[in-house]
Formats: sequence, structure tokens, C-alpha cells
Amino acid sequence: EQSLASSNSIDNDNQLHLDCFCEICKHLDKKSVYGQEFRDLVNEPDGIIDQCIAYIEKNAPPVKTYLGMQDQDSWKEFLNKPSLSYVLRLLTGLSSGHQSIQMKVGLSLISVLHKIEQLTTAGKVGVLAEDLLHSLTENDQVA
Repeated sequence: EQSLASSNSIDNDNQLHLDCFCEICKHLDKKSVYGQEFRDLVNEPDGIIDQCIAYIEKNAPPVKTYLGMQDQDSWKEFLNKPSLSYVLRLLTGLSSGHQSIQMKVGLSLISVLHKIEQLTTAGKVGVLAEDLLHSLTENDQVA
């Protein structure tokens, strides 16, 4: 029982750290040199941006249709993954005000994000996908 309590404590700590990091990324100043340098750093090859994109590409079912809910069952498991909300929040905060990240996310995930946006979920990942799509509209080439 002690190890279960210890495991729950570690899980809670990890969740808190992820929540805090997502909030930091969300509030990075778009115009600050430090905010831009941080975004550049996480955008390096195999950095946080590439890992977040790879996570979605690996785990999302193929987008078969945007209309109707014929393929909703195949998406249910993906949409309920606890890590998906963190990935979407990180991409939203880090892409805001950063053209290169916006291009990378836009080229890789637009169709998946539109699909997520349309499906109703308890975890509200549809709203998070919509927020990410909105941050991508800052870039005329992606919008």
C-alpha cells in the first residue's frame, strides 16, 4: 500500500509539473527576445515540438472523413489519452508568435486538428485543438 501511495504522489507531482510547464509556455511573451529564444530552443530537431508532433502522428487514427461521425469509435481511444491535452496545450503556447513552429505544426497536423476539433470529448481536447488552430492563423502561410 505504501508503494501505491508513493506512485500516486509521483503521478500527481508529474501532472503538476506538466500543468505548470504548459502554463509557462502559454504565457511566454511573443515579443520578448527570451521568449523567442526559448521557442527556438524547443524547436530544435528532436526537441519538444518534434516530439509533440510525432506523438500525435503516431497515435491518431487516419482521418477518413470530416463530415459525420462514422469513424468516431476509432478516435475515442486517442481522444481519451491523458497526454493529448498536454501535447495540444504545449503546441498552442509554443507556436504562438513563432512562424517556424507554426509552419511545422501546420504542415504536419492540420487535418488531425480539424478532426479533433469536431469530436466531442469529456477532456475538452476539441477546444484545445481549436485553440491550436487559432494560434496557427497568425501565420498567413498556414492560415
